[in-house]
Amino acid sequence: MSGRLIDADAFKKHLASFVVGGEEAILKNGGGNYWIDGVHTAYREIDNMPTVEQPHGTWIESKQKKGRWYCSECIHTDPTAGTWRELFDFRYPFCPNCGLPMKRTEE
Repeated sequence: MSGRLIDADAFKKHLASFVVGGEEAILKNGGGNYWIDGVHTAYREIDNMPTVEQPHGTWIESKQKKGRWYCSECIHTDPTAGTWRELFDFRYPFCPNCGLPMKRTEE
């Protein structure tokens, strides 16, 4: 995944902290103050930016070796896991190799 996820509401709050009068002044649109007009445009466009779903992986059991599980995204294996429940509940709710959170699937 390229880029990074941000908290858009926290960013808007941060952006408003640079303007005297905060969010209220930004939403008035400045009326000729080019700097505040620019901040207003940026503030408004934050909500128009595309959103992404947080990526995740799933643990998949190997067909060749019962009890060996691998990450669906990076193919990292854990040869000592045992059962799916043991793997997910007690060992890794995320992949120790790529770091993605694992989505719970049925056994």
